[in-house]
Amino acid sequence: SMSTKILLPDEEDLTGEECFRRATEAHKKVEAYKEAVEIRKSKEQFDAMSKQFERQQKAEHEMLTSPTKKMKEVKVNKHVNKNAGIALVRTMSKQNREESGTKSRNSTAKNEGEELENNSRMWLEKAAFDHMHPRALTLIGNNALEEANHTIGNSKLDVDEIIVSPGHSKIENDKLWEILSQPP
Repeated sequence: SMSTKILLPDEEDLTGEECFRRATEAHKKVEAYKEAVEIRKSKEQFDAMSKQFERQQKAEHEMLTSPTKKMKEVKVNKHVNKNAGIALVRTMSKQNREESGTKSRNSTAKNEGEELENNSRMWLEKAAFDHMHPRALTLIGNNALEEANHTIGNSKLDVDEIIVSPGHSKIENDKLWEILSQPP
């Protein structure tokens, strides 16, 4: 089959507004991706607990039909919530290992998330630095503040107090994206 190449306008022809629009679209994809990852993780956690409850119900049924049911029944009921909790913790630990790259099963998914974030950042920086787009510059400044806050972390220095003038505070990044992605 013959593939057709989509021709994009030369990058010089793009306006700051168009670059910012593309950054906003890319950011929405990043947010949708993150939400899908969270939904998948929640489903895995729920499934782990559900499987444990099913195993427990099966075990209870088998014990109720056995001749020495009274003694065993007390033992089984004691462990229902504990086992489900253990299954949940194991699943969450596995997910954390996968996220930190200990296991490579999610490496392509992790790369996809990073690629989406890089694309969003690239368009945002193009709008801000190549076209001096005010909303893009605001977002980049806010990102820098947020990153500096994380970098400083536990030290006694609070970047917001130093850089942001009194009476003004840094807006949460998601809220800022929402505000700034609206047309002026």
